Amino acid sequence: MASGNFLIGSDLRIEGFNKYVMPLLKEKGCTVRDRLSVLYDEDNKTILASISGEGDLEAILNNTLIQAGENIEIQEKGKKQTQSNYALIAWKYQVIDTRLDGDKRITFGNYKTLGVYSSDNTATQLFPVLAQKYLAAETKQKIDELTEQIKGIGERLSEMS
Repeated sequence: MASGNFLIGSDLRIEGFNKYVMPLLKEKGCTVRDRLSVLYDEDNKTILASISGEGDLEAILNNTLIQAGENIEIQEKGKKQTQSNYALIAWKYQVIDTRLDGDKRITFGNYKTLGVYSSDNTATQLFPVLAQKYLAAETKQKIDELTEQIKGIGERLSEMS
C-alpha cells in the first residue's frame, strides 16, 4: 500500500473537504490519515492531507477531485453566497481547474503532490514536519501583518506629538 502527502484545493475549507472529497476517497479504498487547513500562499488556504491506498494515488486523487467538483456543482447550486454569510460549503473551482488544449477544455483536480511513498505509513510520519512548515509560514505572515500595524500606530502617535 502506498501513501502520499498532498496540498488539496484552493481556498477549500475542512468542511468542504470532509463532505465532498473524503467520502469519495474512501469509496476508492483510500484512507485520509491526517488533514489540516494551512496557508498555501499569502491568502490562499488549502488542505494538507496524508492519504494511503492501493494504486496510483495521484490518479485516484485527480479523479476524485473531478468527481467532487461535479457533486459540488449539483448539490450547492441552489445556495446563495453573500459577503457576510457563506452558505456554500464548497464550490467546484476549489477542487478542480480547467485549461484549454486547442479547442478542447481539459478538467483536472486542484492539488499539489508533496511526496508519494511505497510504505503506507511514511506520509503520516512526515505529516507533522510538513504541517510545522506551513504553520510556521502562516505564523510569520501574521507577525508581519502585526508588525506593519504597530509601525502604522507608531507613525500616527509620532504625528500627534
